[in-house]
Amino acid sequence: MFKLDIVVPSKGRVRKLEGFLYSVIPDIVKYQDINLYVYLSDRKEYDYIKIFLSHFSNAHVCWLPIYRVPNFWNDHLRTTTADAMCCANDDVIFLNKTIDEILSGFKEHFPDYDGVVGLNQSNLPTGQALDSAFPVIGKRYADRFPERQAFCPDYDRFYCDKELGEYAKSINRFYFASKAEIIHLHPCVDKRFEDLTHYQVREYLQHDKQTWLHRSSQRWLWGRDFNRVDRDL
Repeated sequence: MFKLDIVVPSKGRVRKLEGFLYSVIPDIVKYQDINLYVYLSDRKEYDYIKIFLSHFSNAHVCWLPIYRVPNFWNDHLRTTTADAMCCANDDVIFLNKTIDEILSGFKEHFPDYDGVVGLNQSNLPTGQALDSAFPVIGKRYADRFPERQAFCPDYDRFYCDKELGEYAKSINRFYFASKAEIIHLHPCVDKRFEDLTHYQVREYLQHDKQTWLHRSSQRWLWGRDFNRVDRDL
């Protein structure tokens, strides 16, 4: 049976997180080989969600004191024993067949788990959705990287999913599962989805953009090479 970790970090979005959890709970009940990991950085939210998920043996609530995108995902990827890791977020909702389509994507395209499956943010306007924004990373694909560091450590919040996707595509190890649909509660869809977390994350945008531009100008691509930029950029 396909063992899948669904992983979601969260801070300051309990109501949105609840929506996500309600959307995946039927699948973690249906598939006992699916494990849900929720990482929280606020003590009250941690205590609340721990009670919220206490009846599900394959749901795990974890304490995360410091969140930095590549470190977080690489750390979980390095230690997991699952066949694949699904990178989720606390402002998305999985549709009824999303998990089934992920399973089908690996079965048909990467039965050895040496690949990345991208999810479809089907509610976003045309041209707004990055096809590798929510990657599902197979274990053998992760093994291509030292200590399974599939996400480039140069970034803080943005662009590391983009670079991951670019490399996977360059070696024909990326499949976009158009039927694996998720709803993303993003402000580009509705301004009412704006929240404090959204603004706090964007404090890193300009720095990460400069990092992306620098790496691109050097023709670096994480995975094809493992070059790092000067963090004073």
